[in-house]
Amino acid sequence: MGSCFNGPMEGSASPAPITGLLQIWRAGDQSAQGALFDAIYPELRRLASSRIRGLARNSTIHPTELIHEAWIRIAKNTGMSFENRNAFYAATAMIMRRVLVDRARNRGAQKRRDSGDWPVESFTSPEFDLPSINEALEALELVCERQARQVDLRFFGGFSAEEASNILGVSTATLKRDWLAARMFIRHFLEHGRT
Repeated sequence: MGSCFNGPMEGSASPAPITGLLQIWRAGDQSAQGALFDAIYPELRRLASSRIRGLARNSTIHPTELIHEAWIRIAKNTGMSFENRNAFYAATAMIMRRVLVDRARNRGAQKRRDSGDWPVESFTSPEFDLPSINEALEALELVCERQARQVDLRFFGGFSAEEASNILGVSTATLKRDWLAARMFIRHFLEHGRT
């Protein structure tokens, strides 16, 4: 499919300049932040668009908002370091998940305030219950962080299996086993809780 991430698009910056910009920015040169954002923005927008389309029909966040909220969180977190663009995209997928979860929680809190209790449709809706998925992922991180990162990359970041394999530095066979295990863990957690 044409919506998968295949590295930089023709005419965009190559991986080495993106990695270089990340390192310069994290070393304290704030002028690199703008250049980095310009270099990766088209790819992040495409990923955010595909992720939002896949999450919910009535999503209230637009790709530009998702990217900007994620970028603000990345920029504010001075403790984050990225040794290369793969680490950056992995972190960005995780932060996009957190932005979407925070939005879903705020929407749920508003519905509870408006209706007086928890909306029943949140338990029966065919759409994703992001706060519950987030809780399952946090539990999975304690068991196998690599599996949780793969879910971030593939589910929230929109990366293909091959791309996630490259970013995580594992074989496709390992990735397939991890994907199956992660999906089983999350399904079990959502159905049975922490037991």
